[in-house]
Amino acid sequence: MADTVYQSISELFSVSLQLERAAHILYAKWANAFAAYPEIASFWSQYAQEEAYHAKLLERARSSLSSEQLMSSTGVNSFLASFDLLQNLKEAEAKITDLEEAYQFAEKMEHSEVNALFEFLVSRSPFFEMSEVSEGLSNHIDRLANDFPVEFRNQDARRNIKVN
Repeated sequence: MADTVYQSISELFSVSLQLERAAHILYAKWANAFAAYPEIASFWSQYAQEEAYHAKLLERARSSLSSEQLMSSTGVNSFLASFDLLQNLKEAEAKITDLEEAYQFAEKMEHSEVNALFEFLVSRSPFFEMSEVSEGLSNHIDRLANDFPVEFRNQDARRNIKVN
């Protein structure tokens, strides 16, 4: 895979917003796909709302920057080398057959460069206290392990729950 080189802060905002929106859509679809299990559906629905909130934060951060700031160089050659997660997100719905696969995909995505990119971009805005953003992001990531419904926290239980 070729490295992707983003020329400007604006381009990174565009990619990051696409990722957050795609994650929101995917988690919302999983809420519906696992609707037979209300506690799982509720978890994915809440997780989807958090992704929508992340997109709103990015929009606010982007709107706080001047045109010159948005067009400025990222200062890095390739923030997201070989980045294909956006395509994977869009294809994940068709690939996921059970709760374990969904959980593992979410785990991979939440521990990917997506959140580093989010922090990098939000840190550009004067509106946000970065310690609060970092803490909120950390809590979001931790919720996957700590707030997932107790009876479905092990792999065997998740493998037994098929997509509707």
